[in-house]
Amino acid sequence: MNPRPTAAESTDGRLVRWDEHKLQRRAHIIESAIAEVRETGPGASVTQIAKRAGLTRASVYRMFDSPERMYREIGRTITAQYLADFGAAIAAELPTIEMMAAAIHHYVEFCVNEPELYRFLSRMWTDYDERSVALPAHQTMAKIMVAAFGSRPEFAPIDGLEELAYGSIALMESAVARWVREPVDTREDRASLERRLTRWIDALRHSEATTASRSSSRTS
Repeated sequence: MNPRPTAAESTDGRLVRWDEHKLQRRAHIIESAIAEVRETGPGASVTQIAKRAGLTRASVYRMFDSPERMYREIGRTITAQYLADFGAAIAAELPTIEMMAAAIHHYVEFCVNEPELYRFLSRMWTDYDERSVALPAHQTMAKIMVAAFGSRPEFAPIDGLEELAYGSIALMESAVARWVREPVDTREDRASLERRLTRWIDALRHSEATTASRSSSRTS
């Protein structure tokens, strides 16, 4: 015969079940929120998200301290998936220029295929306070790029490889943001944009490597 659980054990069991329930419900709300943003845009309200999730506004608020916290969690979830795909896109053993092109293609593809999620993240990625989604996203993108390119001989002369990665990300983001805002019928085609960005970023890499090599030659 199994002994009855103590009061403390019963309480602990209820707490564990509640924590699991809370995590599942939070995940359901975030999943519903992402679906709502895809359909109605980055201005999706708590009311719309709650309705899609089959919950009341009060139930949503019980899972998050504030709407801002919920929206940050939505942003982190979208960003985490994007970064996982970004890392996979440039992990292949390709020539350097093709890896650069793959990174740019992946970013542009996300903007084109997920326009509302891109607009949602664009709002959040401009916020660099201590709660920002943008800063860890950019840090992770830069680390992925440094890991992918850092062992290649053409990058060996460059001391500030991480700074070059951040600069490349900023160039890519600003150029694509401008391109997205232009009318579809008058802007350049996507393939041309990707080729141009690849040339620019490779030119930055080449310029930095050349400058570093010349500096090393003068001091040796």
